[in-house]
Amino acid sequence: RKCIVPPQGSKRNEYRDLWVQRVFVITQEPMPSVRRRVPIKNLQHSICTPLHNAVITLRKKNEEMSSAILVAKESDEPNDLVPLTQNLSGVIDAAVAGGIANYIEAFFDGTYLNSMPIEEPRIAKFKETLEAQLEILNNGLQTFHAKLELNPNLRPLFNHLQTSYSKMVVQLAKGILKRDITVKIKEANY
Repeated sequence: RKCIVPPQGSKRNEYRDLWVQRVFVITQEPMPSVRRRVPIKNLQHSICTPLHNAVITLRKKNEEMSSAILVAKESDEPNDLVPLTQNLSGVIDAAVAGGIANYIEAFFDGTYLNSMPIEEPRIAKFKETLEAQLEILNNGLQTFHAKLELNPNLRPLFNHLQTSYSKMVVQLAKGILKRDITVKIKEANY
């Protein structure tokens, strides 16, 4: 299928223009090998569209956050909260990198789907993955709150993340998700 990539001089969006090519090399012997050179049996090329790459990136982040939540739940060490708080801050308070706003600008302004109509089914996958991320973030905030007694100095960070998360959910519900989000904000339980 044909896709339109903007010319160099036009306004570019790094997420909309990020095509990823993966090359899989199948060798005649398993790797690593004791031989310096192993004959190649087959090469497979795979190209990920920008939207497909965004879904993959969100899924990887969801797995990373789920793992950090599990570690924090199972530990009573204050240092085991660091990966959790870093992941929560990186997604919820993504003012540095732009966060979800970059994806909204890249894929939901109408330009991307006009140039790539074949990608329309992936929009649903993106939204599902985003909703899953909101559930994971909610679970992470609950875990963070439950572990605050390990380090009460983190309460201001928790309060900031909780407020930012609430704003993020409302923004997404009014924006790209355009419906009630299944995530329940349990402010009373925090």
